[in-house]
Amino acid sequence: MERSGNGVAVPVTGECELIKAEMMAAVESDAPHVAGWLSHDGDVIEVLNLDAITPGPEHVLAEAAALQRPEARP
Repeated sequence: MERSGNGVAVPVTGECELIKAEMMAAVESDAPHVAGWLSHDGDVIEVLNLDAITPGPEHVLAEAAALQRPEARP
């Protein structure tokens, strides 16, 4: 997935800097949490795939429902 013209916030000593950079898509050998890569001023910045590292609402609801089910006893 390539995006053009999007601003990206990069942390700089507790502050953010708005940059403009082309995102290179992740490849098959990248970890599942990697959505892509940015290159800026000689730095390579990993772009996170938030869906891969945070549970979606369906997952959270399923866990909550499982906790509320009464335990079956013989």
